[in-house]
Amino acid sequence: MLSRDLLRARRSGDGLQALWLTASPSLRELCDALLHLWRSCLGATRAEVEEQLPPIIHRSRSQVVARGLNKIISDAATFSDATDLRALRSAALTASAQALHEQPAQSAEAHRQSVAAALPSGTLPSLAEDPGSLYGDLPQHARLETAPEWSSEGLIDRYNMALAQGLLMGAQSLQVHIGSATVDQQRRVVKALRLHRLLVALSHDDQGCLQLEISGPGAVLDQQSRYGLQLACFLPHLCTLPQWRAQAFTRIPRERDSMAWLRLDNTCPLRGHSHFLGHTPPELQRLHSVLAEKLPQWHCDDSGEILPMANGSLIIPDLVLSHPTAGRWYLECFHRWHAHALDQRLQHIRQGLAPRLLLAVDRHLARKQDHAAALDDPELQHRVCLFRDYPTPTALGKILKHLALPPS
Repeated sequence: MLSRDLLRARRSGDGLQALWLTASPSLRELCDALLHLWRSCLGATRAEVEEQLPPIIHRSRSQVVARGLNKIISDAATFSDATDLRALRSAALTASAQALHEQPAQSAEAHRQSVAAALPSGTLPSLAEDPGSLYGDLPQHARLETAPEWSSEGLIDRYNMALAQGLLMGAQSLQVHIGSATVDQQRRVVKALRLHRLLVALSHDDQGCLQLEISGPGAVLDQQSRYGLQLACFLPHLCTLPQWRAQAFTRIPRERDSMAWLRLDNTCPLRGHSHFLGHTPPELQRLHSVLAEKLPQWHCDDSGEILPMANGSLIIPDLVLSHPTAGRWYLECFHRWHAHALDQRLQHIRQGLAPRLLLAVDRHLARKQDHAAALDDPELQHRVCLFRDYPTPTALGKILKHLALPPS
């Protein structure tokens, strides 16, 4: 993703126009040069790669564009995970100071050899020949293992997506209208919303098209940066749809306290690079497998069903749980930034609008005074479980066992 200093956009009235890249010959040449450099530097340290970048970046017409393209490549590259050398570095520096104090060597090479000899055998054999190896665990010394095998057009597509994502990081909200989409496509979007734990209100317009009102990081009180990343990661899923449009009221880059409307749709040069499709998070896979083993009569479904309520609003349950006698129940998870949504859902339950809904609530959220009192309601005793990152099979299993009991 592009950092704030690399975002390019122009204000036009009340709107904010992203400055997309188009694949001109000069831009393709720049992309090819950057990609070739990274691919040819496999095995080099990060510092060595960065030393070779300035000639390419400085001959670009726009250094902001060149730096942005390079950041996209750098984020996709992988570097070696070095051994933590902090303890060894401390021991080496202590041994060096002691040697200088007690018996200074005649040369720098002799001093390095005496320090290496004072360290445990085999800890860093190259220290005498390469003193820089003592800092091999620092980021600049990490070695490049893989570089992306993209085309220049692929890099430009990823830049445009990263530009849109970066502009969304300052959004108060994101309003989405999904045009003609199959049921399967709508369910994929719903699953993506759940995967990224976004605050969203769903509705259908007069033509039956799905509309989303997604809260942005600017409207979240807790963990704004983390939530902003989740919202940004949702955008590639949206861009896989054939017809969609969205608008976000967001901060203007490099303008303090200035806001404008960012408008996006399926005509923008945004190519969805989502590998989501049938992805199931590991914690959900574990929940499925454990429940299947411990409570085989319960069936879990996470296909992205939308649950309508009596007041006309829609819910995206995280899980649909079915039992031969207990029937169908719906589990909705509330993470620490879902405080307002939890208040609404508790009110819906008290009003009898969601009779088959189960709640899983983040412990951080449940500890807040107003929520703690509401969740202690005896009527919710067998409809609420608490979690830290994702509901555990043990906590959810207690509720399901109670629901499966025959009526007394």
